[in-house]
Amino acid sequence: DARLARGPSDIARDHVYFLSSMYSLPFGKGKKSMSNAPKIADMFFGGWQMNGTYSWMSGQPITPGYRDCNADRDTGWCRPNLVGDPGLSNPDQFGWFKTTSVPLTTNLQTDGPWQRPARGTFGTAGRNIIHGPSFQQMDLSVFKTFAINEQHSLQFRAESFNFTNHTNL
Repeated sequence: DARLARGPSDIARDHVYFLSSMYSLPFGKGKKSMSNAPKIADMFFGGWQMNGTYSWMSGQPITPGYRDCNADRDTGWCRPNLVGDPGLSNPDQFGWFKTTSVPLTTNLQTDGPWQRPARGTFGTAGRNIIHGPSFQQMDLSVFKTFAINEQHSLQFRAESFNFTNHTNL
């Protein structure tokens, strides 16, 4: 049944938001603060920059499946029947869709919104009908370039990926 193969792409995201920033700290020679500072003070405090990126993406689509579908000896997709609403009104630790508490191991067994299809039949759950959790991350960096002479420079850089230590499932 070709209709069961149709659906959103595995990498489709409905929404993607990306914000990038760069800020030069206003200290040191030619800046608002400490513009007349001695050379040694300018070397330590002047010329610093901060960069940041924040990204947020909605969840990727997921195709439901069931355990041991090859035991049915059918040639169809390994997809259950959808007999209820897979959305949650009160998210638990999984937080984005209802899962089964017991693997669907016998034909026509129902658990929550999922039912194992009868032997020799296709499940009615389509391709990528549920969406996983969203992704968000903030990265920060601080750096300073030290001029050695006109042709050479040295850069100190500190970078932090996932600065807020947010778990992405």
